[in-house]
Amino acid sequence: MELTRVYRYWQYFRLGFSKYLTYPVTLINFMTLTYLYVIERFPFLASLHFILFVFITFMLVMPLGTLLGWFDMRKSRIHSTEVVVATESNPMNIHIQRVTFENTLILFKALKIEPIPEWTAIYEYWKRLDKGKWQP
Repeated sequence: MELTRVYRYWQYFRLGFSKYLTYPVTLINFMTLTYLYVIERFPFLASLHFILFVFITFMLVMPLGTLLGWFDMRKSRIHSTEVVVATESNPMNIHIQRVTFENTLILFKALKIEPIPEWTAIYEYWKRLDKGKWQP
């Protein structure tokens, strides 16, 4: 079997395990331990049935998790930084970004449009990263 295929299966396993298996297991673990060590230890909470506790937990955790995910992707710089790091880790992605910006600048010149300085700075950034890392 090719080593590339092993790496591909390893990536599929990591993705499936981290996204689809660990979250439910972690949530069940959290609810069970919280119920056993917190709810059952206090007399005024002991009358709360486990199913009701699970329902209340889901009603609180799902919106809170959604809000935190929205904040992470839209309002913080964490997600955008992760995307840049992932793009920079693959020389082919760097090359594609540089060529895309280069073609856009050529189109701007053909249409006699002056690019904004930020656009040129981004092009120079990708050009610097692409230098010597990928050759067609």
